[in-house]
Amino acid sequence: ASRLVFAGKVVHDEVPPYLAAADILILPYSDAFPDTYVNVGRSSLKLYEYMAMGKPIVASDIGELHESLKDGGGVLVRANDPHLFGREIVALLENDGLMSKFGIEARRRAEDRYNYASLAGEYTKAIESAAR
Repeated sequence: ASRLVFAGKVVHDEVPPYLAAADILILPYSDAFPDTYVNVGRSSLKLYEYMAMGKPIVASDIGELHESLKDGGGVLVRANDPHLFGREIVALLENDGLMSKFGIEARRRAEDRYNYASLAGEYTKAIESAAR
């Protein structure tokens, strides 16, 4: 418990130091109750900011989290299972090599796939295709 920090609400400009200080970044979302308190802060931007930090991610296995992390960059955990989520966090904390591997892969994906230039190219192709 001494390693866990609940910072409360943090202004977006002040978030990077908190992320940099973390060993693991988590995205514990529910697929059953989209409007629950846990899901209010759900944001695709949050996932990509986490990836850009080069930290391993433990996330609920739902939606775009699944698509972005399904083959590396972090651990996907069955949604709505807090005990399994906790076990996966502990297991990852006990494996420095895997933490490093996931962090490096998350950063690589952020740089290669989830950057403005890459995404703009995909949007341009989609718009051009729709215009035909």
